[in-house]
Amino acid sequence: MMMKAEVLPARAAYLIREGSVDGLRRVVREASTRWGGVAEPVVPVRPDGEVDGWWRQVVATSAVEGLVDVDAGTDRARRVSESFGLPVTTLADIDRSGPTRFTVHPLSLNDRGGPDGQAPVVCCVDGPLWQAVLAGDFTAEHEQEHGDLIGHRRPRTGDEVARAALWGGTFLDRTGDSFGENHAAGAWPVPALVWVVGEDEFRDCLWFWNMRALSSRRFEPCPMVLVPAAGVEHWVGFGRDLAGQLSRLDEFAPDVVVSSVSVPEDVLHGLAEHVLELHPTGEKLRTGVSSSAKPRVPPFTYRVNLEIRDLLIFSRRYGQVEEREVFATDGRVQLRTPSPVAFNGAGRVLLRLTSPLFDGLPVRDVLAGKIVDNAVWRDRSVQIATNTMGVHPLNLAVPSLGDATDVLIGEKTSTWGLSEKGRLAAALTDGTDLSVLLRPTVYEAVVHLTTPRATAYRREMEKMRSNGMSDEEIDEFAARWGGRGERRYDSAAGLVERIGQLAVDPVDALETLCSIGWAERGFEADCARCGVRSFVPLPAAETAAKCPGCRATATYTKTTYSVALHYRLNTLVDRASDQGVVPHLLVIAALTRRSAQTHLLGGALATFHDGTNREIDVVGIHDQRYIAGEVKSKARDFTSEQLDRDFDTSARLGVDTHLIAAVDTIPTDLELSAHARAQAAGLDLINLSKEQLRPTQ
Repeated sequence: MMMKAEVLPARAAYLIREGSVDGLRRVVREASTRWGGVAEPVVPVRPDGEVDGWWRQVVATSAVEGLVDVDAGTDRARRVSESFGLPVTTLADIDRSGPTRFTVHPLSLNDRGGPDGQAPVVCCVDGPLWQAVLAGDFTAEHEQEHGDLIGHRRPRTGDEVARAALWGGTFLDRTGDSFGENHAAGAWPVPALVWVVGEDEFRDCLWFWNMRALSSRRFEPCPMVLVPAAGVEHWVGFGRDLAGQLSRLDEFAPDVVVSSVSVPEDVLHGLAEHVLELHPTGEKLRTGVSSSAKPRVPPFTYRVNLEIRDLLIFSRRYGQVEEREVFATDGRVQLRTPSPVAFNGAGRVLLRLTSPLFDGLPVRDVLAGKIVDNAVWRDRSVQIATNTMGVHPLNLAVPSLGDATDVLIGEKTSTWGLSEKGRLAAALTDGTDLSVLLRPTVYEAVVHLTTPRATAYRREMEKMRSNGMSDEEIDEFAARWGGRGERRYDSAAGLVERIGQLAVDPVDALETLCSIGWAERGFEADCARCGVRSFVPLPAAETAAKCPGCRATATYTKTTYSVALHYRLNTLVDRASDQGVVPHLLVIAALTRRSAQTHLLGGALATFHDGTNREIDVVGIHDQRYIAGEVKSKARDFTSEQLDRDFDTSARLGVDTHLIAAVDTIPTDLELSAHARAQAAGLDLINLSKEQLRPTQ
């Protein structure tokens, strides 16, 4: 079995006050010292502590590990942290606490230098914000401490900074060395982007920074450059330098998008045509992938302020990859994986492991921690914070679905165990193919053969009286079933007579129960002496029929042409059916049919930390989801109070999905009510009813 290991940095999203130029510059200086810093987004926080929708989407798409408060303020940062569900640390502690500390300085990467081995460029001395955002910057303290090792270059003019950015020769580009997507879904070719900085320097720089952070670094990379509105007309030959990056496959249009939030469109048109030597086009935005596409050729086209954000919102996975074949024994794996990234210095990084061994488990950190200490889940991978090293030695212990179920229930309860129904269900599930219960008429056969309880006898006799049956017929029923503890039995003909027209031959259903050991075959001995009719299992049948009770000579009940064959449930199944366990087993069978990655308990008793006691009909793991819920024989038993209690139990357990199931049809109003409760509780919902549990074919 293969296991994939990915090595990558822990990236941050930086929180700054809305409009904070100083905050943005501090972000640039910090990101310039971090592996993957070019892909770390910046989030402007409003005075009320809220974050606008687009910036929230930027963070979600970036899949960062944590937040860093640059100058948003403690209270606002805490509020944003809670809304994003991400931990937050201060800028001063970014390398000392929280998940954002697991990265290295770009100097620790062996992949060094810009194009042609030249020293990477940062902004000019005391350069404007746009240069820093485009190329990177350092604090004076950082340069003093690492200046000899960084090997960077501060050019004299802004056009040198911009030209270096076109060719990937900035220090910010270097933070992306050995960092990029190993998988992307929904990434499309994107036009080149020229962002122009105008009067609103902050907003223009912020937008460019985050657009670049979202851009693909491997699968569909596109040129992106930031230029000032004033002065760029003096950059001799800059248009030709840009054209050198535009000979890309003809899978999109236009060639370039020229954008700004503060520069008038007429100025953008003038810059595009007279400085960048581009040609205007009215062609609509298009993108796609073509195996026959040829490189685009001059004249290169442009449009201004064309919306391309949607092309940058795609699912991606970062990290360099090493794949190894592993062998698991009872879930235990010894792994030694070489690092796919070569480091020349010590530091801390993230290691993500992906394997089919993990496929059935819900994405819960408590389960990741069972696989390896201090691990968490990220994108169906087990993530470990570790040190840079040539080879990562790991001992993994992957829990079974049963063990994982125990862990998940135990995490939210003070004590728990199987209920009586749960123990019966466990005994019947062990080694049994429950899918046979979903065959037509099998469930009905179990119900028919179940020995009725006293209350059931009374209901049946009252029903017989109300239907006008004679006293003799009622006495016959009582003599046959009412006064004894003997298990119920019947023939195939009796099954048809009892429940009416069947979907299949009743013998098939009864024989199915025998095939899984749930029922046995036999004859009925009718004793003239004691008047008792008794079931005689086939192995105990004698040549001459005898009453099992008084041992007098008896007769076997016959059909027209032969002795009638009868069937009886075994004692465990009979008790389980009497206790209402079989509908639980139907649910387990139906969900297991949907996904083999299913382990469900048919009943549990739990005591929560506040002392609340609850019985749970079904709880466990199904298709990577932690689920729990209630099962009824009749949907009408789901009262409003019952639903409230059931959803409260699921919320206490912390499940992903709530289950509502009934053997008969769930009415629409009940289904809508369950959906409303699930939505309010933030839970997914599974409805199972007659259509899924009692198929007719």
